[in-house]
Amino acid sequence: MPMPYIYIESASLSASQVEPDSPVKVTAIISNKGTVNGSTAVKLYVNGSTEAAQGVSLASGQSRAVSFDIVKAEPGQYQVYVNGTSAGSFTVSDNFGNNAILVISTLCLLGALFIAILMLLRRRQDQY
Repeated sequence: MPMPYIYIESASLSASQVEPDSPVKVTAIISNKGTVNGSTAVKLYVNGSTEAAQGVSLASGQSRAVSFDIVKAEPGQYQVYVNGTSAGSFTVSDNFGNNAILVISTLCLLGALFIAILMLLRRRQDQY
């Protein structure tokens, strides 16, 4: 009896590093190398948990791209699979790290400048 043979040819990510709440597009090429039309569920897994699923129908010999968007707020690294095929991994950067260091450094510099100006003014008043 003829059957469909639907499988994931390849899977990839649009980015390897993003800011929190920025989308990463996952694209998978799905093919039916069987002799009849068929359909299957294409599941997206992130760190081992099901993130999303789409139903796909393909004619015999047909291939097509299926896309998903992943949005994560928590910093960290995320492993992505489409069915059993690895799409790779991406990292959500820690926004606090770079921006906070710049803000804190600027505030410290401004504070030191303010204190230096006050000391200079006080010294001038003491001279008169």
